[in-house]
Amino acid sequence: MPVKDYKAYRPGVWELLWALVTVNDFVLEEPLRSRVDQSSYLVHDVHRALWEARFLALEHGSPAVVDRFLTLFLRWMTGCPIDPDSQEALRKMGVKRLITSPPERFDALLCLLTMGMHNGLIGRTLFLFDDLEQALENKACLRQLWEFIEACRRWSPMGYPVGILIGFLGSHHELLQLRQRNAKLAREVDIGLQWAKKIS
Repeated sequence: MPVKDYKAYRPGVWELLWALVTVNDFVLEEPLRSRVDQSSYLVHDVHRALWEARFLALEHGSPAVVDRFLTLFLRWMTGCPIDPDSQEALRKMGVKRLITSPPERFDALLCLLTMGMHNGLIGRTLFLFDDLEQALENKACLRQLWEFIEACRRWSPMGYPVGILIGFLGSHHELLQLRQRNAKLAREVDIGLQWAKKIS
């Protein structure tokens, strides 16, 4: 059933997730298909939760039930607190771990995006992070940006084409400041700046 025809669907609210829930012929390509069968991978839990949502949408027939479950799914996927009863409900359907760190949240997000790519729902995605110089005093923000870049590298072999564009017009002093706060991220930015100079 097309996502736009589903009664509980709310435009603008995680449209990709709704599309994955209601796509007719759900496809998973290798190597992701093999990994979702292995309970040691987080993608196993993401797939189990998505499959439960698909079951509710296609078999249960109650939009309110699906909407409640997707709210729980999103709370779980984004690392929000979940009450014990909801944790038990997730465990019963095979979702045994809680998502507690930014790298795990990034993996869950990139898993859904990769599934969207496999099912023809989205194409190449470009993430834009502009005004990096505004985040120089926030080491946690810089660390999470670096962790997201690393997550995208991990997911590249899964068949999901993703690009990251970082806007940084900082001075030489600000680049040195970035090196002091996150040397790995600074190295990536420096490579990008050198590339931009060559093509300009």
